[in-house]
This record gives sequence, structure tokens and C-alpha cells, in this order.
Amino acid sequence: MTLDPVSIGGAIASLKNIVDLVKNANDAQLSLKVSKEFMEVQGQLFDFQQKALAVQQRNYDLEGELRRYKSFVFHHSVYWHSPPDKPEDGPFCPICFGEDREMRLILRGPHVDSERLIFACVKSHVENPGKRAEMGATTEPRYNIPKELIPADRYSPR
Repeated sequence: MTLDPVSIGGAIASLKNIVDLVKNANDAQLSLKVSKEFMEVQGQLFDFQQKALAVQQRNYDLEGELRRYKSFVFHHSVYWHSPPDKPEDGPFCPICFGEDREMRLILRGPHVDSERLIFACVKSHVENPGKRAEMGATTEPRYNIPKELIPADRYSPR
């Protein structure tokens, strides 16, 4: 079902026509009664119209969010932006992505081997470093990404 503001406007115009017809009936009591009812219905239609517009806006926003999420893929423990007809771009931090942020990971090196690179997020994900150290986890998450997934010129000196 589509909520059409034009249809709601048409309903209000029809109600006005009914009021005009009743006014021409030369019955003051009936005319007053219909006018009051008309005002109430007009107010309800206006409220409905406002709610319908809010629902349409929310739907539009959610569709945009869905398109954004669908434009990312998850592999090698990180997110990659994969727009149609363009090469895959990334890597992006999976923790930040879960928090509705697109934070590109940065090269941290050293190379694990000649085939992989180490990446990390620039945003700190350690909430309580002292507590994490007690548990043996003292560093930020690191991601080992195959070198062939990263464009060769991305980290070369310019």
C-alpha cells in the first residue's frame, strides 16, 4: 500500500464539498453539526498525512541504509566496499562497521610473510587497557590480509 498525500488532499476537498452542500440546505443546526464533524475529520486526516510522510521518510532512510550494507562484503576477517561496476575497496574495520562507521584499516606491518600485510584500526578498541592487560590481551586487534587484495600503489611512497 502506498500512502499518497494527494489522495488525502482529495479526501479533504471532498469533505469541503459536503460542507458546502449542507450549508446550501438552509438548515443551520445540521450545517453547524456537519461543520464540527468536518473539522474533526480534517484534523484526523492531517494527522494521518503527517504520520504517512514520516513513515515514508523512515522507509527511504532504511532503504538507503540497506543499500549501504549491501555494498559491503566480509572476507578475510574485515569488510570491503564492493560497489557495482567498481573494484573492491578496503579493508575496513569490522568493529567500527558494526558501530555504523566506515573506518579504513591502516597498514601496521611488519609483513607476516611475503604474502600478507598486517592492518589495524586507527580508532582504539581497548575500553580498559589495565583490565585487558590482566586478561593477557594488551594490543589492539590486528588483521592479516593477503597482499594481492591490496592495490600495489596504495602504500608505496609518492
